[in-house]
Order: sequence, then C-alpha cells, then structure tokens
Amino acid sequence: MSASPLGQRNVLRALHATGKKVGLHAFRRFRTETIRRARVPLDLERLWLGHAKATVGDLYAGGLVNDLAWREEWAERAGLGFTLGYVGLQNVVPIDSAKAA
Repeated sequence: MSASPLGQRNVLRALHATGKKVGLHAFRRFRTETIRRARVPLDLERLWLGHAKATVGDLYAGGLVNDLAWREEWAERAGLGFTLGYVGLQNVVPIDSAKAA
C-alpha cells in the first residue's frame, strides 16, 4: 500500500480540531520561524519560501541555489522544526531531506 499526501480538507479538519482558528498559512509561518531559528542563509530562505530576489546581491549570488551539497547541508541543519511520528497523525509520508533541499 503506498502512502499519499493528506488532502487539504483533512488537514484543515485536523487543524480546526485543535481548537485554534488556523489555516494552511500557519505551516508557512511555522517553516519561516524554523528556518530563521536555524539561521539559514537569506538566499535559501527566499528560495524555500518562494520569495523574489530583493537586492542586486541576490542576483549576483543566484548561482548558490544550484549548489546541491550546500542546500542539502542547510536542509539537514534546519530540520523540519518538529519530530515526525506523532501518534495522532495517520498516513504520514516520510520526507527525503535531499529532495526537499
């Protein structure tokens, strides 16, 4: 049996079951906090969060995002921000950090 990603409706149902009014954007905020706590370089933060380049320096350093080893190193350092294996989750799909980088 292969695992599949959770559907948006099921994720929202689980979030609302916590008693807090949060949406899917809460995951983006959580990821941003995790990345900042790990002091991930701004180039990678912008890439991972889908932000545009803000300065000329960002343009000059654009080749850094093609350095897979560098991205994998920072992905490992930053982690996910939580521990997988929470008992309440079902159908959790393991994340390959190399592909996530």
